[in-house]
Amino acid sequence: MTWTFGGEPFTTPRARTSPWKSKPSMRRKGGFCSSARPKERSRREALARFIAKRHREGRIFDLDDLLLLFYLRSHSAIDIPAAAQICQRPPETMRDILEGLVLQPEAWLERRGRKTGVTYHLSPNAASELLSKAVYTRTRDIDAIRYPELIRAYVEQHGSINNKECRELLGLGNSPAARVNASRLLSRSKFLKRIGESRAVQYRLKNKIK
Repeated sequence: MTWTFGGEPFTTPRARTSPWKSKPSMRRKGGFCSSARPKERSRREALARFIAKRHREGRIFDLDDLLLLFYLRSHSAIDIPAAAQICQRPPETMRDILEGLVLQPEAWLERRGRKTGVTYHLSPNAASELLSKAVYTRTRDIDAIRYPELIRAYVEQHGSINNKECRELLGLGNSPAARVNASRLLSRSKFLKRIGESRAVQYRLKNKIK
């Protein structure tokens, strides 16, 4: 299927790779049943709703945005080389585009990591709209179990942890929401004790503090 966005032709991944055309239509009693996979159809509808909602709010999606959204529907993250290949942009240009998306108000994209380990992910709000509720909830539940384990292991090895180190450890990114999330995770960890005030705050294991 070919659309036009911002005056540029855009062919959806379905038309390029045709992953849903491998099976012909099947006949059943009372007529035909569609060969379209229900899960994929549901994901396409979720994406259409996501874009339409933001169009009503005045947000315009260009070709790069759409390609990235299509990719992140089925991948947990994307890095600059992969994004540059998908969007057919030089890596330097692609990095600027990705950073611009991250800095937008109510951004649907988040940056995690630093230097060569930078990856980009759907924001929590975007993920909850674009992914199925089961997938999104399962991911959140796994993180709720994994994060405390990672924090404890880090503090046992290094002696303490602060907000920045927690965000880097968990790949939360550098947004204000990520800082709040890291602070919440640290303050609610029952095995940690807060030491210091303001930006000098660190957390150490309670049983290691004399």
